[in-house]
Amino acid sequence: MVKNQIPSTQTLRAFEAVAKCGNCTQAAKDLFLTTSTVSKQLKILESNLDVKLFTRTKYGMTLTHAGQIYLEEIQPAMAKLASAGGNLNIEQFKVNELSIWVLLVFLDKWLLSRISDFSTKNPDIHINFKVSTEKEWTPGGFDAYFRSGDGVWPNYISDYICGSQIIIVGSPKLLQRMPKILTLSDLTQFNLYENLRVPPSWATIFGKYGINPGKKLNIIKWEFYSLVIHCACLGLGLALVPKCYVQEEIANNYLVRVLDFSVYSAIGCYFVVPDARSGDPLITRFRNWLLTIQGDGEDPSSAERMI
Repeated sequence: MVKNQIPSTQTLRAFEAVAKCGNCTQAAKDLFLTTSTVSKQLKILESNLDVKLFTRTKYGMTLTHAGQIYLEEIQPAMAKLASAGGNLNIEQFKVNELSIWVLLVFLDKWLLSRISDFSTKNPDIHINFKVSTEKEWTPGGFDAYFRSGDGVWPNYISDYICGSQIIIVGSPKLLQRMPKILTLSDLTQFNLYENLRVPPSWATIFGKYGINPGKKLNIIKWEFYSLVIHCACLGLGLALVPKCYVQEEIANNYLVRVLDFSVYSAIGCYFVVPDARSGDPLITRFRNWLLTIQGDGEDPSSAERMI
């Protein structure tokens, strides 16, 4: 054997085990090896180092002075090797996390059906959503936000995602039992549902197109789009809603579009990132994915912009 050859890890493990328990038999059991294999490894190591590492007696084996020095030298390296494997395992299962504030209606009606695509493409990123029913928000404590508004917030970078294309929908059963709708003026005979906080309103729509109902309209205002949409599905009336929020209902024929009407509101849902976090690689990956599906579920080019 070539002198000063670097010993194998099996040889060093055998040396450590014997030094610990004082005999080859117990060391072999601890290492799941045969006693002869352990004994052979020690002989190879002593031959390679050209030094006696153990004093052998009928009572066991004890380290020589040289053996004690050698044990102290190799233990840090062996510990490093062991921890390196552990660190690799930790890295393999390491998950990067993003904490994102999101409106319930946006998550439920748009994002939830699409987020699996991001997870498939980015299995190392886990997103914790803080769901809120409130339009207003308190900044701080989150990596990013989905906000409803006009997209302009100081100290934040925002990207429009969806929610600005507004359409009129109603239940097919309701439309079948009511007189046929030919113009916007015909809508005044229905219960009309709208979001209490998010424009445009029915009054704005009628005013924009110069329609004078000639009577008091039965307009019902709800704070949440989920209730507006549910009322329309139940056939209680017609609703003004973002087109991207009723894709599933239209696909399943729970709702149909009325008059193919469409306007583009100044208010939509935006992905919002604090200026200080704009260079974060995890946020950037999520943002880039969002931009590939930006506007999915709407066609604002066909909508008239509200003033």
